[in-house]
Amino acid sequence: MQSDVSNTAARPPRRSLSRALTNQLIVTVALIFMLATIGNYLFFTQRSKTLHEAKASEYLVYLGDSLEVPLWNIDKDWIKSICDSFAKNETVALLRVSDETGAYLFETFPADPNHLIRKSSAVHHRGNLIGRIEIGLTTRIYERSNNHFLLGSILTLIVVVTGMALSTKLILNRIINKPLSHLMVRIDQISSGEYRPVPELLEHREIFRILDKFNFMAGEVKRREFSLRETNRQLASEISERQSVEDALRESEQRYRQLVEELPVGLFRVSPREEGAFLMVNPAFVRMFGYQSKDQVTVQSVQELYRYPDMRKHVMEMLHAEQSLQGLEVAFKKRDGSSLIGLVTAHVVTDANGTPLYIDGIIEEITERKRLENQIRQRQKMEAIGTLAGGIAHDFNNILASIFGFAEAAKLQYARGAPIQSHLDEILNGGLRARSLIKQILAFSRQTEVAKGATAIVPILKETVKFLRASLPALIEIRLVVQVKEVLVWADPTQIHQVLMNLCTNAAHAMKSHGGLLEVTLDEVSLDDEAVSKYGDMAAGTYVRLTVSDEGHGIQQEYIERIFEPFFTTKERGEGTGMGLAVIHGIVNDMGGTINVASGLEKGSVFQVLWPRYRGAPPPFEGALPAPVKGRGNILFVDDEKGFLASGKEILEQIGYSVTTAANAPQALAAFAADVHKFDLVITDLVMPKMTGLDLTQRLRKLRPDLTIILCTGFSDNILSINKEVVGIADVVMKPLLAGELTSAIERALKGK
Repeated sequence: MQSDVSNTAARPPRRSLSRALTNQLIVTVALIFMLATIGNYLFFTQRSKTLHEAKASEYLVYLGDSLEVPLWNIDKDWIKSICDSFAKNETVALLRVSDETGAYLFETFPADPNHLIRKSSAVHHRGNLIGRIEIGLTTRIYERSNNHFLLGSILTLIVVVTGMALSTKLILNRIINKPLSHLMVRIDQISSGEYRPVPELLEHREIFRILDKFNFMAGEVKRREFSLRETNRQLASEISERQSVEDALRESEQRYRQLVEELPVGLFRVSPREEGAFLMVNPAFVRMFGYQSKDQVTVQSVQELYRYPDMRKHVMEMLHAEQSLQGLEVAFKKRDGSSLIGLVTAHVVTDANGTPLYIDGIIEEITERKRLENQIRQRQKMEAIGTLAGGIAHDFNNILASIFGFAEAAKLQYARGAPIQSHLDEILNGGLRARSLIKQILAFSRQTEVAKGATAIVPILKETVKFLRASLPALIEIRLVVQVKEVLVWADPTQIHQVLMNLCTNAAHAMKSHGGLLEVTLDEVSLDDEAVSKYGDMAAGTYVRLTVSDEGHGIQQEYIERIFEPFFTTKERGEGTGMGLAVIHGIVNDMGGTINVASGLEKGSVFQVLWPRYRGAPPPFEGALPAPVKGRGNILFVDDEKGFLASGKEILEQIGYSVTTAANAPQALAAFAADVHKFDLVITDLVMPKMTGLDLTQRLRKLRPDLTIILCTGFSDNILSINKEVVGIADVVMKPLLAGELTSAIERALKGK
C-alpha cells in the first residue's frame, strides 16, 4: 500500500483530458475558420476581378454594336447620348471613344486612375476600322465589399472561439469527467470481487459498453443463439424484399414500354457502326418519317434517312468524341423524299470496358417551326435593308435633279432639231430610269408614299405580256391564262407592272439558252384559316393569285431561302443587281399579300403571288404628265444644291419667268425683305443647312401672309405628315422632276392664289 502511494506521488502531474480536448478543438476550429476565411477572401477577390473583366468585355461588345453606326456617321451627339447613359453605371469609371485617327469623341476619366480594370476594342464597319473604345471598371466597390467580409469573418471567429471555450468546457465536463468517475467506481467494485450486475447508472453508450463487457461474458452463448435467430429473421425479410423488388422492376419495365410506345417524339436505338442499323424505334418515329410499320424502318440503314450523308459522319464523330449530343439540328428525308428537320439528342451506351454497345436517342420534329423562323428572319432582313436603302435617297435625288435640269436646259436652248438632241434625250431617259430605281428603293424601304388605289390587274397583265412577246426571243413561248374577268386589288398600278415585268423577265432569263414555255396564270382562290396559316400574317378570305412558271434551269434548294434577300443573285456578273425579287417581296408584303417559290435544278421554277381581292369600282384614268408650259411672273428659287439651282433658273427663264436664286435660307430672307411684293412665288428646298424650308416658309409668311410657296424636296422621313394648309404652302413636289412637272406645279400654285 505504501508502494502504491509512493509510486503515485512520484508520477508527474497529468493534464486534464477535457481541457486538452477543449484547447485542441478551439485551435483546430480557429485554424479551419481562418483558412476558410482567407480562402474565401482570395476566391471572392479573384472572382470579383474575373467578373469585372468579363463585364468590361461584355460592355465593350455592347458599346461596339451600339456605336458602330454613330462612329461611321461621326455623329458626336448620338455618341455622347449613348456614352452619357452608359457612364451612369457606378462601376464605369473610365470611358473613352475615339475615331480611327485616335481623336477622342467622348471621354470620362476618374480623378484616381488606380484601382481600374481596363479594356479596349476596335470598332469596324464593313471591315473598315472606324474607331476604338476604351472602358475602365472601378475595383473599389468589390474591394470594399471583400474588406467588410474579412472584418466580419474575424469578428465572427472571435465570437465563435470565445463561445466554444465556454460551452466546450461545460459539455466535456458532463460527457467525459462524470462518466469516467462512474467507470472508476465500477472497476473498484469488480476489483473487490463484486461481480453481480448492477443497475445501469451511465447514459453514454461507449462507457457503458466497456463496463458491460465484464457482465456480458457469462451470457455469450445465449446471446449468440439469439443472434442466430435474428439472422434467420433478417434473411426471410430480405427474401421478401427481393421478391417485392422484382415485382416493382417488372411493373417499371411495363410502364417504360408503355411510355416508349405512347411518347409523341421519335425514340430510337441504333448500332454504333458508321452506317448504323436500327435496333428499336417507337411508333412516333415511324409516323414521323411517313412509314407504315417498324419493319419498314428497321430494314434500312440509319444513313439512308439522312438528307446529307456527310451530316451522318459529323454526328458519329461528335458521338465518338463526346459520347453524347443534345439538341443537334439535322436534316432528314421522309419516305416520300420530302424534308424533315429534327432536333437530335443521343448518347452512347458502353460496356464496363468502354466499348460502345448501341446509341439511344430521340428526335423532335421542328420542320414547321423552322419554316416560321425562316419567314421571320427574312422579314427582319428586309426591314433592315429597307432602312439602309431609304437613307441614300435624298442625296441621289438631288444629283438626279441637277442632271435633269441641265439636260432639259440644254435641250430648250441649244438642241432643238440639232443632232445633240438625241444624246440629251438618252441622258434624260437614263435619268428617268434612275428615278424609277430610287422610287423602287423608297417603296422597298417604305419611306415614300405609294399611290395606291383600286387597280384592275387584267389590263396590266395583258399589256405586259404583249410587250414581252415583242421583246423576247422567238424560242421562248409565252402563254397567258386568265381564269377571271375583272378583278381589283388595292395597289399602285406601277408596282403591279413592276412585279409582272420582273417575274417574267427572270423566267425568260432562265430559258435564254434553250427556250421553253413561260406561262402566266391569273385566277382566284379562297383560303380558310387553316390554309392561310401557311403564309404567315394573312387573314382568311378571297385572294387574287398570279402564277408565273417557266421551264428554265431552276434554283438550287440552298438558294431558295435567300432569293428574296437584297443584292443576292445567281446570275452572272453584269446580268443582275439582286434587287428585283427583294423589291417585289417588299411590294407584295406592303399590299398585304405574299410570294413564294417552288423550284428544283433542271425542273423549272413556279412563282406564286397572292393579293387580297378588293371589291369596289376602279378610280378614273389619269392622263400623262404635262409638257413644259410657258408662264410669266417673278419667282424666288431657294436650294442648297448649286446644280439644281442653276439649271432650274435657266429653264424657268427660258419659258418666261423671272427668277432670283438663293443658295440658303438667310440669302432668301434678305432678297425677299428687300422688296416683299416683288415675288409672285417662292420655290424652296425642304432640307437645307442653317434653316429648313418649313422654317423659311414661316418667316416669309410673317413678312407677307398671302405669299404662294412650293416646297421641293429629294426625300424626307416626315414629308407625308406635312399639312400644306397648316404650314402655308401651295404644293409639295419631289425631286428629281422634269421641267413639265415643275411648270405644272407652278401653274397650279399661281392659279390657286
